[in-house]
Amino acid sequence: MDSFNEFLNENFEEQFNNKIGSKYQSLKKGLIKLLNNQLSGDATKVQNFIDVYIETDSNEVLEGFVEDADIMDFYLKHQSDVDQILADNNYYDDPPDVTSLYDYIIDGTFDAVVYCMEDMKKEIYEE
Repeated sequence: MDSFNEFLNENFEEQFNNKIGSKYQSLKKGLIKLLNNQLSGDATKVQNFIDVYIETDSNEVLEGFVEDADIMDFYLKHQSDVDQILADNNYYDDPPDVTSLYDYIIDGTFDAVVYCMEDMKKEIYEE
């Protein structure tokens, strides 16, 4: 059973890794892993999940990207792409109203994930 689950996980990631562009690739691959865990390898649910997650004021939760410590860890793994996508979307021109560098990083990383999911949706589903 474990090898079947491993096969599904690899297939899920391959299916989407082949469709994403090279820009922010590390960040996108990190999100694909989170989506795989969130959706238990069910690729048919990805588009709907992304649609709901990127809505303004969405309450959708991405497993493994909930606690501040998880978000900080995700940022540290994908720092270069997170910083770049934030710069490309003029995030630094209108910084969030936070009181610490830690909160600034958490807020920015969350926004970077939304920007990245928007890009992924266009690439994967050609929207």
